[in-house]
Amino acid sequence: MRHHRLLGLVLLGSLPLLIPATAQGAEEPSLPFDDARLEIEYNATDGDAGFQIFADAEEWKQFEIFRPDGRRMVNFQTAGILSDFGLSELFSESSEPPFTELPFAEFKRLFPAGTYRFEGETVDGRELASNVRFSHRILSAPRILQPQDGGTLPARDAVVRWAPVRGAVDYEIIVAGPEEQRIVDVTTGPEDTTLTVPREFLEPGVEYAIEVHASAPNGNRIFTQVSFTAA
Repeated sequence: MRHHRLLGLVLLGSLPLLIPATAQGAEEPSLPFDDARLEIEYNATDGDAGFQIFADAEEWKQFEIFRPDGRRMVNFQTAGILSDFGLSELFSESSEPPFTELPFAEFKRLFPAGTYRFEGETVDGRELASNVRFSHRILSAPRILQPQDGGTLPARDAVVRWAPVRGAVDYEIIVAGPEEQRIVDVTTGPEDTTLTVPREFLEPGVEYAIEVHASAPNGNRIFTQVSFTAA
């Protein structure tokens, strides 16, 4: 998006009068996005990875992302009533083919590390721009100590345990029931390695899945998943 500064020209008799652009209203500087992130979510259990986009700005009508080599990779445009109404928060994730189809090395070539450019425009014509660093660095996969995959946990005050992951800035623990419905989603500090699932969330005889995510300082996350049956 380029805007050209123009000088007004007014004729008074035969003498031209140049009016500075500042007198007409100079271009306003670009606004940074309120949130602008690119992250990897790496599934160590299934063997796949997703490229995730997070963006937030007030009332944008256009949003683009450019790779470090300058190639545009995302172009969102509002239409119809949204052209004047605008959007704000945005989250999107790429497809996640298994590494047997798309090895992680190829994934990294498709989404190279470096500085990406987020650009946009608000409904009132203000430019949006942020530079976003994207890294390929991934932590070691969390190792879930309890429960064992396919094992059991008591339905009353079940305790999930995992080994600490070096370099993690936090952990996200997700417990999902039948049809992948999330019943617990908690983020803990890097010093925590256990979580007690409140008794009201588990029913005896029902199978559940647990994911433990470890976040790196760059925002990339890696997780391990096991299943268990409440007893």
